[in-house]
Amino acid sequence: VGGVWSESVLQTPVDAPADDAGFGFPVATSGGTVVASTRWRDTERHYNRVHVYERVGGAWAETARIEDPATEPPHLDKPSGFGSGVAISGDRLAVASPGQDVDGAQDEGLVRIYRREADGWALEATLTNPTGERTSAIGRVLAMDGPLLAVKANRGVWVYRRTGTSWAFETELALPEERAGIDRALDVDGDRVAAGAWNARDTRGSAYVWA
Repeated sequence: VGGVWSESVLQTPVDAPADDAGFGFPVATSGGTVVASTRWRDTERHYNRVHVYERVGGAWAETARIEDPATEPPHLDKPSGFGSGVAISGDRLAVASPGQDVDGAQDEGLVRIYRREADGWALEATLTNPTGERTSAIGRVLAMDGPLLAVKANRGVWVYRRTGTSWAFETELALPEERAGIDRALDVDGDRVAAGAWNARDTRGSAYVWA
């Protein structure tokens, strides 16, 4: 504010174990909204949740919690990874479940899009593998700007575009090197997508930009 940076700490949710909550990995922000994931487990169950914070009266307040819809909490046996990837732009929030089984395909993963409404966040779309080819861990990394969503795939990036409240697969951006893979580096700005591949060029790394 006014050229001065001040720190605000979003605390671990009170109902999560303070020593094993995994709170804040990952996080995303847009305008006056911050989202942060929580993932933990006890001896029998997995818990996955996304927390939404908004700036209220000069302070950050938790305004919503989005639970993993794959299995009503508590989550049993196998985690879906809900919240392993998050991205937000305006009133749209993307949440990945890279470990979720889809139509019998184990650990294929999917991405859910939520829309902010007056009474909370409503599910707008569920995005699954658009290629028909076997893949895994869809959406472990996400990036979104306006109507454009970039989703980490096995060997590149899937791009989806929103028209109104409908989401459609637009294209696949393939990495030029066979062994290159996106780790946690993915960004979208307008109609430009950037991705980092640390293991490209014999682990010297590369950054790719599509426009």
